[in-house]
Order: sequence, then structure tokens, then C-alpha cells
Amino acid sequence: MKLFPTPLDIEETEGFDKNDIFGRAHFASGLMNLFDTVADPLVVALDGEWGSGKSTFLKMWAGELRKAGFPVVYFDAFENDYVDDAFLAIAGEIISLAEAKKPQTTKDQFVEKAKGAGKALLRSGLRLGIKGASIGILDMADIEALRSDIAGELSNFVDRYIGELLEQRQQQKNAVIQFKNALSELPSLLSTVSPPKPLIFIIDELDRCKPLFALQILERIKHFFAVKNINFVLGVHLPQLQTSVASAYGNKLDAKRYLQKFIHLTIPLPNELSRQNKLAATEYLEHISKTIKPKQGDDDRIETSVRVIQHISSHRNITLRDIEQIWANIVLSISFTDINYFMPPPILAGLCVLKVTDFELFKKGKSGQLTIKEVNEPLCLEKDDRQGHIQSFLRMYWHIALDETINTEYQAFYRDIGLRYHIEDRKKIVPVVANRIIDFK
Repeated sequence: MKLFPTPLDIEETEGFDKNDIFGRAHFASGLMNLFDTVADPLVVALDGEWGSGKSTFLKMWAGELRKAGFPVVYFDAFENDYVDDAFLAIAGEIISLAEAKKPQTTKDQFVEKAKGAGKALLRSGLRLGIKGASIGILDMADIEALRSDIAGELSNFVDRYIGELLEQRQQQKNAVIQFKNALSELPSLLSTVSPPKPLIFIIDELDRCKPLFALQILERIKHFFAVKNINFVLGVHLPQLQTSVASAYGNKLDAKRYLQKFIHLTIPLPNELSRQNKLAATEYLEHISKTIKPKQGDDDRIETSVRVIQHISSHRNITLRDIEQIWANIVLSISFTDINYFMPPPILAGLCVLKVTDFELFKKGKSGQLTIKEVNEPLCLEKDDRQGHIQSFLRMYWHIALDETINTEYQAFYRDIGLRYHIEDRKKIVPVVANRIIDFK
């Protein structure tokens, strides 16, 4: 039995042709025009919450960019945060692109420049010479006998050491300049159209990788990769990245201002509140409910649960990742419970929604302390019904379970379910179902 949906398999040049369920193709086109128009190198943060579809959008957008002739690198920072240095990770991806698109000589030339810059970065300084290092272990007789010679030698050594450091510093600076020049010329060699397009380096999951690696990526971009014809797009939830800054440098640092040193533009991913996006969420739930279902359990229970979640998601800002978690809770709970146990879909689905989106209310449900007033808004009991009769069905069950005085119209229905499932105390309905929901996060 599957529990979570398989990620979309997006081809390198697929774009938004098949899977644009959120209607973001127009936004993607505008973002592409930005990089096609602005000559300055840009670092753009595409800001969106976890579960808002950033990764899917960025992979599909990368396909559109490739079709338009842009050289593109897609890099998952979370999958690569084991790399010792972010410079090596970024340069390595660009080298891989050059290797795939251009002859070996082009790649080799760029590799040599990258090696020089890498050495400049990683080199911490010259080792002390033997004479300098051995001074601390000479015995007193030798030191007394050679005092004047050692003093002169030390003076010469310091002069040479400072001179070598200055010379080395200039060599390092020249190596970085040569690397940046080679890097800025590379996109014109890799672009498939004329005039050539800039290289777009997409860094996804920056807010999920290790904090120090995330910050190192930003610093390496600023110091080594901020060159003409190279642009970076960061898939990130900025509040989480700000938490990474605080984790690395302490809460006294203004994390928002610190990030502004590295990010030129912040563009929010179109949110989940539009009607089109809510319809997409409905379609997505329809899809996963057909591919992920318990081996036991009647179809009516599953169908009703789907309709309840769709009704709630049509009125609330529930992300795709929330929907995946809600459905996983339902599938697990049905799988772990005998089919004859009392677990009505309106109560089960409503509690699973609360477990994912309003956990404190879910805990109150488990302890039998939940009130009808508290769930009215989160479960959209009084909202317009876009799913046929499901809203009235949902409201009826929750009022029976939690309302202090049951409406007359619900009395007969309550007697029926009470006889069928031996529920003598209606106030036990919610805690009984809530405690059958598997405790996983």
C-alpha cells in the first residue's frame, strides 16, 4: 500500500504543457522575461511556504527556459549539503553542464580556471619554514651560541614570508578574476540561440539544507559567481532561511537585513488563495485518492472523506503538502481500524484536517474537550456548499457530536447511528475516532 504520492516525473524540456494545474504558466513567462531583459546579474528569491509547489514549479520552469535557449542548471541544495564547500558544488554543476553541451576543450579550459579559484579559496597560507618552525625546539646551548645568527635569519624569514604572502594574495586575486572572466563567457558558448541567453542557475530547497551550507552558498555566489550572464534563482521559504541565519550567527543579528546583502529581488510564488489554485487542490486530492487507498475499507467511506476535504480546502488555504498529509492520515487510520468500527467519514476527515492544520484543536478532540464553536471555522461548517450535500452532512455529524443541544432535525439520525454502533453517549464520538487516528507526523 502506498502512503504518499510519487513525485511528478518532469522531463528536462517538459515545461508547463501537461502539468500546469495551478495555472502558473503566465507567471513563469513573466519571470523568464525578467532574465531576458535585465542585463545585470541577479539573485532572485522565489519565496513560498513548504508544500506550496515551489520545486515542481522550478523544475517545469527550467524546462521552459531550456526550450527558449537558456542554459540551465537545477541544483537541489538539500540533497547536496554533504559537500565540503559550496564553491565546489556550484562550480561542479556548471562544469557538468559545459561537459554535456560543449567539446572537451571548452570544459577543460573552464575547469582550469575553476581549479585556480578553488585553490585561492581553500589555501589558508604558507607553511612556516623549517628554520622558523624549529626555533622552539633548539636547546639552550645552541640558542646562546647562535643568537646573532638566528636573529638575522628570523629577520630575513619575516621579510620573505610577508613578501610571499603579498605575492600569493595577488596570485589568488588573479585566479579569481580569470575564473570570473571565463564564467561570464561560458553562457554564450552554451546557449542554443542567437543572441545568446544568460545562464540560469536554479538552487532549490535552500531553506531545508544545513544552515551553514545554505549561508555558504549565498556567500560563494556573492564573492565568486556574481558575474555578467549568470543569474541565480533560489527556491526558498524566507522566514525559514532567516531562522538558519539566526542559528549560525545568533539572534542579535538582523537576519532579514543580512539576507538583503545577497538577494536582489524577492518574488512570492503565486499563493494558494486564488479560485484556480483551489480547484487545482481539489483535482489533486481526486488524483491521489484514486492511487493511494487502503486495502480494506468501503468505497463510500473513502468517497465521503474526499468530498469533506475538498469542501474544506475550497474555503481554506490548504497546501498540496497539507492535503498529502491529511490523506495519509485517513488511509492509515482506515487501514488500522476494523471496517465495522464506528468511524464516520465526516468526523474522521474533519479530525485529520485538524491534525494537520490545527493540531491544538485535534488534541482537544482526543481529550473530549472540543466545542462546536471551535471547529465551526476550521471545518467550514457554515460555508457555501460546493460539493452537493456534503456540507450539510458534515455539519450534521459535528453538531451531533459536539453541540450541547441537538437540533430536532438531527435527533432521528442520531438515534439511528446510536443503535447501529452502540454509541450511548454522543460526546464520545469525537474522542473515540480521534484516538483511532494513527499518531504519526
